[in-house]
Amino acid sequence: MVANSVNGVPKDGSFATVPDDRLFVVDLKANPPAVLATLNLGKRPSGMAINAAGNLALVCNRDDGTISVLSIAGKEVKVTDTVSVGAGADQVSAVAITPTASWRSRRKRQPQDRAAEDRRRQGHL
Repeated sequence: MVANSVNGVPKDGSFATVPDDRLFVVDLKANPPAVLATLNLGKRPSGMAINAAGNLALVCNRDDGTISVLSIAGKEVKVTDTVSVGAGADQVSAVAITPTASWRSRRKRQPQDRAAEDRRRQGHL
């Protein structure tokens, strides 16, 4: 699976990036490799995790504040759910699945988070 987070579009004689929502399912055993399916997720799919069994994937949608839940059965991948974990401004960009099959998401650290970490390091908290 390959996420297409942004596209380059012509703008004022140059290029600008705009969010995309596509995830491509690619058969790497085909010669040449072939796109089997294109799924539409949330805006800017960015971080992905696949469980150890290989039948579940989670994909962060950075500009939506959501995580797409995908089922995997061989070469067939389907979107089964979308879970809201924040706002688009939170920039949810990474997700992990633990060996016990629980999962966690991580949002972009905000300036106030960094300030609190600095105070903790300096012994103020």
